[in-house]
Amino acid sequence: MKRIMFIGACDKSDLLLYVSKLLTQAEQKVLLVDATREQSYSYAVPKIDAEYKITEFEGFDVAHGLFRYDELEDYFHSNQEKLNSYDALIIDTDRAEDIGHWAEIEHHLLVSTYDKPTIEKNVHLVRSLFATRDSSELRMLKVIVQEVACAITEEYIESTLTEFPIQWTEPSYPVYFDETDYAVKIDNQFNYRLNIKPLSKDYKVTIMELAQLISGLPDGVVKKALKLAEKRK
Repeated sequence: MKRIMFIGACDKSDLLLYVSKLLTQAEQKVLLVDATREQSYSYAVPKIDAEYKITEFEGFDVAHGLFRYDELEDYFHSNQEKLNSYDALIIDTDRAEDIGHWAEIEHHLLVSTYDKPTIEKNVHLVRSLFATRDSSELRMLKVIVQEVACAITEEYIESTLTEFPIQWTEPSYPVYFDETDYAVKIDNQFNYRLNIKPLSKDYKVTIMELAQLISGLPDGVVKKALKLAEKRK
C-alpha cells in the first residue's frame, strides 16, 4: 500500500476526489482520508455517518474523523477489516498537531495557493512536520491550486521554507484557476457526484499526472482510466 500525503492549508478536496476516481477506474483500490480540520469532504460525499467512519463513494472509500495513522489502524482492526488491502492511501491534512503521525509516507506534496494566508499557514504545517522528524532531507513536490499569473511565484513559496531540509522534486503540478472547473466543483458538490468530463484540459492533465505519480501505472493505462471516468457520471 502506497501512502501519499497532501499537505496544505487550502481546499484540495475536489482535486483529490477526482484523482481517487481516476485511480479507481484504473482498478486501484483507494482510501482517501479526510484528515482536515473542517472535515471538508462532508460537503461533497453523501451519507457520511458519524459512527461508521468509512464511506464508499464513486468506487473508492473516504475516511473521516481519523487524523493519525494509529487511529486509522485501530478503527480497521476493531472492525476486523484489512487496511493493507488498499493499493493507495491518500491523506489530506491541514492539522499541524497530527501531521507528523503518518509513518512511511512515499510522497509528500505541498499544496498551496499564491495567497498570503495559505503560504504562511503552510510554513507552520511544514515546521510541525519536521518537528517529528530527524534532520534528514525530505523530498517534496508542489501542487499549486487556483494558479494565476501574479507577482508571487513557486520560487517565492520555496523561499519561505529554506530553513527546512527540503529537496524540491520536479515537476510541480499546477491547477489553473478556471471558471468552468469551479462551476463543475459546485455542481458536483450539490449533486453528490464526480462529473469529470466538463473539466478543462489542463485540469485533466494534472489529475492524470498525479494519478500516475501515486500508482506508477503506465501512461496509456491512466489515459484509458480518464476516458472511463468521463463516461461515468
